[in-house]
Amino acid sequence: MIPAITFEDIIKVIGNEILEQTNIRRDMFKNVTGVRGSSLAKKLSDTELGSINLNDTFIVFELNEDEDTSNNVTINESDDTVNLFTAYNFFLKIYGNKCHTVAQQILTRLRSRLISFRLRGRGVLLTEITFPVNQNEFINNTLWPRCDLTIKLRVRHNISLVKPEGEFSDENCQIIIDEI
Repeated sequence: MIPAITFEDIIKVIGNEILEQTNIRRDMFKNVTGVRGSSLAKKLSDTELGSINLNDTFIVFELNEDEDTSNNVTINESDDTVNLFTAYNFFLKIYGNKCHTVAQQILTRLRSRLISFRLRGRGVLLTEITFPVNQNEFINNTLWPRCDLTIKLRVRHNISLVKPEGEFSDENCQIIIDEI
């Protein structure tokens, strides 16, 4: 069985592996989960990324649970814990003149047996890595080459059950109405 892992640890495990396999600087690899449109432009322009050139490579990523609920399974254990096996999508947007090369490096290296087994040992089971999709984008009046890549994975979360401290009584159900 794969080791249990938290949501935050997924980002660390996959992020560190991508940084190691691509030699991209940590400050050129940004988590933009939940950031869209003008907020994304502001986040990028408030950092060093606002002054990079096309020969640099930077990656923004987002980790989301897979919306297909059939990919999520819960198993009750005998020790008052529940294992949640769930699927995630790790979306990468790779920018710069070398985005195709970097996308191919990520695709090929993460599919290798060595990296796949190493990630599994850290709690991340890779199920699929899509081929890069070209999505050029205008940023600050410049056409940036961009490749999108999706890493599909499964993990196991181990959640401890909470034991109730007492019964919910009628007192807890009363609605307090202030007099006017």
